[in-house]
Amino acid sequence: MTSSTAPSTVPQLFFGLEDLPRLRRLYGEETSLAGVRQRVEAVDRVALRRFLASEVDYNDQLGDINRVGDAAMEMAFHHLMTGDEDAAALAREAMRTLMRFTSWDFFREGGEQVVGVQRAPSSTIAVACVLDWLGDAVDDAERRVWLAAMGERGCAPCYLGLRHIRWPRQCRGWSFAPESIIAKQRSDCPTESARRPEITQTTNLRAAPAGGLAIGVAALRRWGEVPAEFDSWLEMATHSLAVFKDIYLPDGSHHEGVHYGNYTSESIFFAIVALQRMGLGDLRTMVDWPAHVRFMLNLAMPT
Repeated sequence: MTSSTAPSTVPQLFFGLEDLPRLRRLYGEETSLAGVRQRVEAVDRVALRRFLASEVDYNDQLGDINRVGDAAMEMAFHHLMTGDEDAAALAREAMRTLMRFTSWDFFREGGEQVVGVQRAPSSTIAVACVLDWLGDAVDDAERRVWLAAMGERGCAPCYLGLRHIRWPRQCRGWSFAPESIIAKQRSDCPTESARRPEITQTTNLRAAPAGGLAIGVAALRRWGEVPAEFDSWLEMATHSLAVFKDIYLPDGSHHEGVHYGNYTSESIFFAIVALQRMGLGDLRTMVDWPAHVRFMLNLAMPT
C-alpha cells in the first residue's frame, strides 16, 4: 500500500531535501533504474517477513546478516521514494532483526574481540541509511538503541580492524569465529589468517571498514549521538580513506581490477560524501574519479 503523501523526513547523509523531487522522478520514470525499482516492488513481502521472523541464522554473518541489511536499506529507500508505508514497516522489522545478531562480523582477534572487515561495515551502513531515509518514521527511543548497537557492533569492530591493518605488529592475529557459519563451511579447507591484517594494506578489505566507519561516525554526528570514541573513530576512518590516495595511480587505475576495484571505490566515495556533508572533512579530490571511471569502462568494454 502506498500513501498519498511523501514520508516526513529530511535525509542528510548522501543527499538533501532539495534533491528529493529529482530523485523521486528518476526512481519512478528513468528507464535505466527500472530494473532496480521493479526488483524491489517484486519482493515477496510475506516470505521476507517469514525469513525475518523465524528463518534467520544468527551465526550466519556471511549471508543472512547481509540479506537482512540489504532488505532494510532497499525498503527504506523505496519508502523515501514512493511513500510506501508497508515498505517502511518492513525496513523497521529488518532493523530489529539485525539487532538480534550479537556479533556483526565473523573475524576475531586472538579468538576474542570481533574484528570488522566486511559485515560490520555493511551493517553499520545499513543502520545509517535506514535511519537517514526513514527519519521520523523511527521513534527517538528506537533510534538511540539502533545507534548504540551500530557503535558497539559496527564502528568499534571496524576501528579495531583498521587499527590492526595500520599497525599489524600490534595485532594478535585474525581467525574465524568458531561459532560462525563461515568457520563451519571452511572447516574442510581451513585458512590461516593470522597475518591477514598485514596483507590487507592496499586492498578492498581495508576500504570496506574505512567506508563503514566513516559513514557510521557521519550518522552519529547527523543524529547528535557522539560517544567518547568519536574523535578516535573519525581520525582512523579519515586516515584509512586517505591512504588510498597513494594506492590509486595518477591515471585513476586500481590494481585489483574491475570487481574488487568497484567494491573499493564504492566503499570510499560513499564515505567521502557522508563525511563532507556532515562537515567532518573533505576528501573528494584525493582520487581522480573521472579518470577512474574511464579506467573501469575500458576494463569492462570488449576490445
